Amino acid sequence: MEARGADPFSGQLGGKPYQDQGSIIDMVPNKSFRYQYWSGFSGLVDKKDTYSEVSFQITSGSHNSLLKIKQQEFADRTAQTHSLQGWKEVLPIIKELVESP
Repeated sequence: MEARGADPFSGQLGGKPYQDQGSIIDMVPNKSFRYQYWSGFSGLVDKKDTYSEVSFQITSGSHNSLLKIKQQEFADRTAQTHSLQGWKEVLPIIKELVESP
């Protein structure tokens, strides 16, 4: 899949509505997904150097699969701290989804 323009991310996190921005960098179905991401919660202006990069990589074994998630290129320490809080809410949801029958 080719990279494309900004797409909105919207929903609720911690009971607060949000609308953030991001764009897909690349995707290989059933293998990997990588995108750039800006969060309005950061308090930073929506511009290229305030985006971070998030990647997901799936490795399948004979009896299990491994999902690696990596986020990098934070604009500052506050953005990194905010992101860590967000992952604390998101990771249990991902775990529940992938372990459901």
